[in-house]
Amino acid sequence: MHVTDLIESFGHEVFSVHPHYRMIDRADIAAIRQHGQLVFVWTVNLQQEINHMLNLGVSGVITDYTARMRELLAARA
Repeated sequence: MHVTDLIESFGHEVFSVHPHYRMIDRADIAAIRQHGQLVFVWTVNLQQEINHMLNLGVSGVITDYTARMRELLAARA
């Protein structure tokens, strides 16, 4: 079952999807976003992995290292 089929199977509105970052790829993220949901991945702690997830188009990143995340976002601005 594709992730968007799973979302539709819930039978009610889904605002966002929260997969582990190793369980999702660019195609899944694009399909979910095109379907109207946000994508927040968890738990991404290494700077290079955070950057990779942002490059893939996630809506947000859940991390244990918020200072690292802030630094990365500031550098990307």
